[in-house]
Amino acid sequence: MTAWLTPDQRINQLQIAWRLGAKEPLPPELLDKLQSTMAQSKSFDQWLKQNSPTRELRRQRSGFGVLSRHIDGVMPTDFLTVEENLAMTYLIRDIAYE
Repeated sequence: MTAWLTPDQRINQLQIAWRLGAKEPLPPELLDKLQSTMAQSKSFDQWLKQNSPTRELRRQRSGFGVLSRHIDGVMPTDFLTVEENLAMTYLIRDIAYE
């Protein structure tokens, strides 16, 4: 939230929040996306719910081999693509999921 309230310190605040949530440095291309989507949004709520960067992923069936007695072979993945809101997942996880 501090990154939204203080645009002059936005880069530093986003990097700190990302490191706390993701336990790794913020990739430069994602930093650019976060900054541009914040600049496009009129409110913090709009940025979180509508404009925040997302990542597409497919879930793996990690217990498939054991449960179906199919120990050899690759893990199947779902056909459904899941979109993950990166700001909700990594930046404000503690606030969003309490």
